[in-house]
Amino acid sequence: MRITRILVGRRSPAVVVHVSLAAALAVFALTAGYATGADFASGTIMVGAVLQSVAVNGAMTSTVLFVGLFVLLLASRVACQDAPTESRRWAAGVAVTLALTLTIPPFVPEGSIFVLSVSPVLHAIPDSAKTVWYWLFMALRFLGFCCALQLPLRCLFMWAVRSRAGASDACMRLPDPGASSASVQSGSARSVNVQSADAQAAAAQARTQMLNPGLSSRMRQVLQEGALDLTKRFRPLFETLSSKSVLLIAAVIAVCWIPWMALLYPANIAADTVAQLVWARGNVGAWDPSSRLPLPGYRMSDHHPWFDTVIYGGFDRLGLALGDEGIGLFALAVVQTLLCATALALLLCYAGGKLHVPWQVCTAGLGLYALVPIFGRLSMSIVKDSTFMPFFLAWLTIFMEYTRRIRARERLGWRIPAGLVALALVCGLTKKTALFIIVATMLVAAAVLGHRVTTAVCAALIVALFAGVTATAFAALRVAPAGKQEMLAIPLQQTAYDVLRHGRELSASDSAVLGRVFVCDAKQVGMLANSRSSDAIKDHCFNHGSSRGDMLRFLGVWAKQGLAHPGTYLAAVPWLRDPFTMGAIYDEGFYVRWGWKDKGGMQILPQYGDAQRSPAQRYGATLYYGLAKMPVLGALMSENLYVVWIPLLGIALCVLRRCPGNLLYALPLLLSTATLLISPAYQTRYSWALAYGAFVFVTLGFIRDSHAVCEPDHAALVGDFQRA
Repeated sequence: MRITRILVGRRSPAVVVHVSLAAALAVFALTAGYATGADFASGTIMVGAVLQSVAVNGAMTSTVLFVGLFVLLLASRVACQDAPTESRRWAAGVAVTLALTLTIPPFVPEGSIFVLSVSPVLHAIPDSAKTVWYWLFMALRFLGFCCALQLPLRCLFMWAVRSRAGASDACMRLPDPGASSASVQSGSARSVNVQSADAQAAAAQARTQMLNPGLSSRMRQVLQEGALDLTKRFRPLFETLSSKSVLLIAAVIAVCWIPWMALLYPANIAADTVAQLVWARGNVGAWDPSSRLPLPGYRMSDHHPWFDTVIYGGFDRLGLALGDEGIGLFALAVVQTLLCATALALLLCYAGGKLHVPWQVCTAGLGLYALVPIFGRLSMSIVKDSTFMPFFLAWLTIFMEYTRRIRARERLGWRIPAGLVALALVCGLTKKTALFIIVATMLVAAAVLGHRVTTAVCAALIVALFAGVTATAFAALRVAPAGKQEMLAIPLQQTAYDVLRHGRELSASDSAVLGRVFVCDAKQVGMLANSRSSDAIKDHCFNHGSSRGDMLRFLGVWAKQGLAHPGTYLAAVPWLRDPFTMGAIYDEGFYVRWGWKDKGGMQILPQYGDAQRSPAQRYGATLYYGLAKMPVLGALMSENLYVVWIPLLGIALCVLRRCPGNLLYALPLLLSTATLLISPAYQTRYSWALAYGAFVFVTLGFIRDSHAVCEPDHAALVGDFQRA
């Protein structure tokens, strides 16, 4: 075996030293920490404090961790010894990016605790304590994470490069414009032919031998029988797209989510939804959630989507009519959870049935959605992000089919465009940022894909219908428009910090332009500035009487000042880095409802106190946070995994397997990532779309439709592992 030849060969000392050093640095990165900024006063103090943190769990823990990492890195070093240059470069780049997400801590104000994490997060220390020893410590952590990631990634990307040997180099390339539709259809038929029974058996046997050539015959038989049983159960469900397969997969997901349905009873309602329920009842007049000032003559505010307010109010009244408000709100949570399970099932079955993603990948996606606690738990929260989710997932699936048909030069028909428009309207009505994401997606698709006129018309119809429905509803339901300051939250926050630090450097003309929109002086900014959120600045420093022209000129000065003082702008919005760092888990908290006690919030489920847990929720919180502390599950519940890790790995595999055109399928999710950079504050629910849509990134390197074949060369792959 290759590993034996390397360990006894002339290069064995160098290999062992290299792997040992990498494993030691990785152990340091995973276990080292500090207590206070005083730990970096000198080199000797830093060494003692950091080593103390490494030893806090005992020498045996670090020893076991070192041995495990040594074995993993040695196996990776041997397996990818002959990795192509392309895979080495991608591994280095991706490892550096992922290591940064592990090294840079989430923003935690000095003296505060990062409440969204169940794992330790490095303490915030003042800038004065960040000596050269602090930066040396952080550099060693970064290097350790790079060492832990690079070799395994090199093996993964080597497989991606070599597996495309059995695939067409024209993967995901548009068919010849001169080709007839019959030839396209025949190519599609050839691409989805399944292997013969003999070939399947041979492949299964080869995979079993690849895992361990020394396995006993009995063990091999057990593995083969288990694989055959799994194939019989799940393969037919994912290889055809039908209502039966969608309902069966949805039922599997829903059954796995039943514990979270029960443990969130009767409701999980945050402050935004409490305000909407109060408005829907009509007992208290509407108010502006930003300024907290009343809105005379209005029943509700579009600060939170009016369509959601109507839905929530309808279920609330249903519960009251049945004699128990909790029944109605629990029914609302269950309905949106079941809809979400169905939408996920549709996405999984579509990927297998239409894009011909291997059924094994689809089965893994089913396991992710059904068994990782965040999906069932978050769906039970009554908030606009969970209400919008099933409609967005359905729209995403239809958009993928729209893209596939255009690229395959298949007939679009009228149902697909109509479905895109209808679901886009519902998405925009349930979550306002969704409208911008969807319209931007359609405009990019119009520029890149064919059928430009159809795509542009769909985008225009979405905007027109949204405007028409919104205007009608505002008049009929007496809805107050949302404040214009919401769209300027980040520029206003950054302007506030720029005024505070560099206000005297502003020219008279620039100061006048800013003053028409931004009405706070340096003293007021000093009292209002908050490093955790832009709410105070945007709610108190925005001139509501400013015109559109004033705001455009304001943005011009804002951009100019940003080029002059980029450090100030970054310091003004430290929370924007949080989704891109490994810290928080997805969590909406366990409580019945909280918020707006002074505005009638206590009228909603009055038998519970503010932020009080129901008996079921007390058990649910213990279970959820306990699972988040477990190996593997804790990582799968982390926000950063779905914001950076899965998308980046999916994109890398897609490009390495020469399927870059598949990135169009993930376009709405990529644009959703961009919206995280304009968030007025940090909340994990802003990235829920990336978590629920993560399977799309997973499939990018495996899509095999009528004009692309991205299949691994299993024989070559088995040979590589056997040689190792």
